[in-house]
Amino acid sequence: MKECRFLEVRRRREGGPAYYCGAGVNFYSVKENRRLCRTCPLNAPVGALLCEHLEAYTFLDSDAEGQKFVRVEFDCDLLREPMDSLDVCQTCPHYQRERVYKGPVSLKPALQSA
Repeated sequence: MKECRFLEVRRRREGGPAYYCGAGVNFYSVKENRRLCRTCPLNAPVGALLCEHLEAYTFLDSDAEGQKFVRVEFDCDLLREPMDSLDVCQTCPHYQRERVYKGPVSLKPALQSA
């Protein structure tokens, strides 16, 4: 599992590390062994996260069987509204400049969660 840019690690008094999601809206702890991270689409590389204008928010949800998973929503500061998909990033001039500077990226992993 890769290191997420939103992952926060803190030492507990009893010794071992505790992991938290800095993008979490209705949760903070990602549970033992980062269990919730394994359900999060941000766990895969998401190229649009290179953009300084994109905000990611994670929410703890449950499926019909009661299994917990992390859902992600994105907002763009330039659009000033929630985004239905990251497709709009592909046509954004600011994002295009960042992509040329940092190299090609893929948005596909994040689109699976939206």
